[in-house]
Amino acid sequence: MILAVLDTNVLVSAMISPGGPPGRILSAWRIGEFLQCTSPELIGELRDVIGRSKFQRHDRRVLERAELLIEAMLNVPNFVKPAYIPRVVPNDPDDDVVLATAVAGRVDGIVSGDQHLLALGRHQGIAIMTPLQFLAELPRRSH
Repeated sequence: MILAVLDTNVLVSAMISPGGPPGRILSAWRIGEFLQCTSPELIGELRDVIGRSKFQRHDRRVLERAELLIEAMLNVPNFVKPAYIPRVVPNDPDDDVVLATAVAGRVDGIVSGDQHLLALGRHQGIAIMTPLQFLAELPRRSH
């Protein structure tokens, strides 16, 4: 079973466009095709994003989906608290949180649309994939 960290941009995209690749990833997680790892820092970032005025302009259902997602993420069995968040990505400390969560959770992969992370390709042996790359991995490794 794959254990993955879903970057905030993937989660936000899933809530806005449930039919796209990020939405399909969230659906796969909900039905148990892979396990998600998260941290208080990532949930805090997600709360910050959905609290922004740009996000508040979306349909009320998007905000409801976001709140339900946060509630579900607070209860994942792979909830970790990184002991240390080293500087890896110079231009974006939020990316460092994603990497530190992945390392602390000993995950198989990080799913992100962030170019800073994707440019790394791997971090401490952890694959960094786009949503489409991750979806292609799921059928091969979910059982």
